[in-house]
Amino acid sequence: DRMKKIVYLLAVILLSIPVSAVAQKNNDDAKRREREARAEEMRRERRDYYIEKIGLTEDEAAKFIPLLEEKSQRQFELNREVRRQARRLERSKEPVSDAEYLRCAAAFVSVEFSVDSVEQVYFEKFKTILSPQKLFKYKRAESRYTREMMNRKGKGDAPKGQVSQPSGK
Repeated sequence: DRMKKIVYLLAVILLSIPVSAVAQKNNDDAKRREREARAEEMRRERRDYYIEKIGLTEDEAAKFIPLLEEKSQRQFELNREVRRQARRLERSKEPVSDAEYLRCAAAFVSVEFSVDSVEQVYFEKFKTILSPQKLFKYKRAESRYTREMMNRKGKGDAPKGQVSQPSGK
């Protein structure tokens, strides 16, 4: 009788492991889909923001927005490795040497040059699409967009289509 209980408990435990693994995989897939949906929504909001602030025509938007997204992706990828290095140092359970800290700090500086280089390359491409006035509006919109998104994030998400304004304005 006792042996039957042990075998039964063992069977229940062994059968629940695959269920648990599947549930975890489904949860990970749901989180990934949610992240992808948020990223797509942010791209859509960003695209709409630039179209409005720059005053892009349909033709200009069709040429400009894909290049803008390509530029952003390249800059994101450049920064990704430095962020990984920094996280690794921050989470390290082992002592981190001064040389490792210095290498990581230098990588931050180096990646800034790379990001600026990408910026320059795409600015030249944008000049073939946008008028000088719209290039100016783009650069102004770019700095404002970042500031407004940081402000929006700090105050909790504003309703869609609205960007929170700093207090006192």
